[in-house]
Amino acid sequence: MGFRTIDDGPVDGRTIGLDGRRLLHFGSCSYVGLELDPRLREAMAQAAARYGTQFASSRPYLSIPLYKEFEDLLEQLFGLPVLTTQTMTLAHAASLPVLIDEKDAVLLDQHVHNSVQMAVNHVRVAGTAVEVVRHNRMDLLTERIEDLRTKHRKIWYLADGVYSMAGDLAPIDRIVGLLDQYEQFHAYVDDAHGTSWLGEHGRGWPLSRGPLHPRMVVTASLCKAFAAAGAAILLADPELRRRMSRVGPTLLFSGPIWPPMLGAAIASARIHLTDEIEERAAALLERVRLFNELIGQTGLPLIARAETPIRCVAVGVPRVAYSIVARLQQEGFYTNPAVFPAVPKGRAGIRITLTPHQTLDDVRALVSTLQRVFPEVIEADGYSLERARRGLRSGNVWAGASRAAPGLRLQHEQSVTRFDREEWNRLLGHEVSCSYDALLPFEATFRGNPKAHDNWRFHYFVARDRSGKPVLATFFTDAIWKDDMLSPTAVSIRVEERRRDNPMYLT
Repeated sequence: MGFRTIDDGPVDGRTIGLDGRRLLHFGSCSYVGLELDPRLREAMAQAAARYGTQFASSRPYLSIPLYKEFEDLLEQLFGLPVLTTQTMTLAHAASLPVLIDEKDAVLLDQHVHNSVQMAVNHVRVAGTAVEVVRHNRMDLLTERIEDLRTKHRKIWYLADGVYSMAGDLAPIDRIVGLLDQYEQFHAYVDDAHGTSWLGEHGRGWPLSRGPLHPRMVVTASLCKAFAAAGAAILLADPELRRRMSRVGPTLLFSGPIWPPMLGAAIASARIHLTDEIEERAAALLERVRLFNELIGQTGLPLIARAETPIRCVAVGVPRVAYSIVARLQQEGFYTNPAVFPAVPKGRAGIRITLTPHQTLDDVRALVSTLQRVFPEVIEADGYSLERARRGLRSGNVWAGASRAAPGLRLQHEQSVTRFDREEWNRLLGHEVSCSYDALLPFEATFRGNPKAHDNWRFHYFVARDRSGKPVLATFFTDAIWKDDMLSPTAVSIRVEERRRDNPMYLT
């Protein structure tokens, strides 16, 4: 279902060709339909004719005039100091090492985008404390702030503005309230999916709620709804912008946005500074509201009721999500499966994105078809609509835990010797490394050692029915892990120097 290539031929935004068939396209992130606009195409061609396909120099040395023109337009658009990078991933890698150091603590929202999580690894290996907070739980966030405020200089909360899978929103007003309440608290918001269709001039979700808080940083995508390339780092402090431009790692050591895409970006920015962008956003919102109204009438489990162009219907297990997506394609609709690791395990869904390219009748047809095929696929699979709805609690996306099947008992042991040898081998012995006799030397080797990091903890689980018959079995170990295990050699060398005095540093 993934890594597919559309059929060759002109793209119209409303449909795509796939395997020789035309499908209504409900998988685009171009939320205001600018990607095919002739003004962007013409500006791209003019920039390529003037400056070539690339200007191969890092910006600390040289840049073409389009860069200054573009960033000046963005500062008008957002009303803030702005820095641009080639991608959102590079924006995070440029900003987080400048904003955060080893005296600080980082609290990651459970669902914050993977590109943010990867960038956090750059500060984690320097000694910054990093924790994960359950999704959008401001009560738990407040508890962690209270606990960490006496131990760290700054406490950073990293979140998305509009979450990319379920389309739910970060509670910006409550985050700003915490910024006002705690002087040490700072927030960093990836607003990739909120740019261009929310707020004045398409400034995005956080800025639609009011001026940028002095201790909040926002990043905006310029390659989704903005329909060009790159990302913008929005800062409240001009001095911070100057410092970040001088020392931000990927601002120094990565290439620039290509001239043709800078041309398209300038054309897009000019459109954003007119009333046209609000008209496009209004057309999008009309489709979002229609979808929400119709899906509400079907009883299908929509994960988030927010008015955003990302809509996701809960399914549960990936195989059913893939089956429903395949069936929708047979019916003439392209949608995306939302599965692990993009969503938590057991919380798969059907991800649908809306754009002005689609007609209102297209939206009606999709919901009508989904209402028909959803129960058919689930019934054919032996699944159930109730299981698909499980875990959808108001205000907490994908928060629920799976319920235990009635009558089952879970046996947990910390040694394989607690089980009958024949029974264990009947369950897992067909895998040689999992057999009873294979596990015994592992336990002997990784237990009772003088040093804590040389020991593992073993966990064996068997689920049994009322008669005691095993129906499921598995095992795993947990052990101390070096945080830099997958980092570059140069990083590990520096970390190992610190471990001479503190062997458990960054473990």
